[in-house]
Amino acid sequence: MSSRAMMLHNHEKTTMTLCENGRSKQHIRKAKTPKEAWDIFATLFSKRNDTRLQLLENELLSIAQRDMTIAQYFHKVKSICREISDLDPTAAIVESRIKRISIHGLRPEYRGFVAAVQGKPTQPSLVEFENLLADHEAMAKQMGGVSLKGEEEALYTNKSKGNFKQHVGGGSKRYGDKAKGKCNNCGKKGHMAKDCWSNKRPVDSNIVTSNSKEKTEDD
Repeated sequence: MSSRAMMLHNHEKTTMTLCENGRSKQHIRKAKTPKEAWDIFATLFSKRNDTRLQLLENELLSIAQRDMTIAQYFHKVKSICREISDLDPTAAIVESRIKRISIHGLRPEYRGFVAAVQGKPTQPSLVEFENLLADHEAMAKQMGGVSLKGEEEALYTNKSKGNFKQHVGGGSKRYGDKAKGKCNNCGKKGHMAKDCWSNKRPVDSNIVTSNSKEKTEDD
């Protein structure tokens, strides 16, 4: 039940109580004997109980777990059932019905677990069933945290591998481009013009020629 619905529900109960208290006084004042006054009071009280019972039964039929924990949800269901039993002992709700009502309002993620429990030859009591669901809830939260941590680690690992492959691939590509390159100077493949050996030969020849001239002049 939402907060707005709860406020309207409480306002309705308060208004109903005030109106009934005023009517009760008016009816009781009209009584001529104490017995008649008591009978009037008992009748009015019974009508008020019937109205309250109807409200509780409607709430019980529409109850759902939503964002409540298993413990909170079962406590709410049992509290409503207990109040119904107190108001009308003849309408007391047995344990098996409380379990069915509780199962009906559970969140969808518990359906598989509930089906597994219901498939067992020996069925647990209401308290045992609540404890089983609470244990399953705690384990699911724990496994959810582990799963999230594993996903984060896997994402980090894959990202690191991708960066490594990109780095290695880029280096290989650069090396490949260099290996497939053709020298514009000598026309041979395997090196670039700036690294061509033929550029160095004239320089060496000039050096040798210059040295020879200097030696001749000295002679």
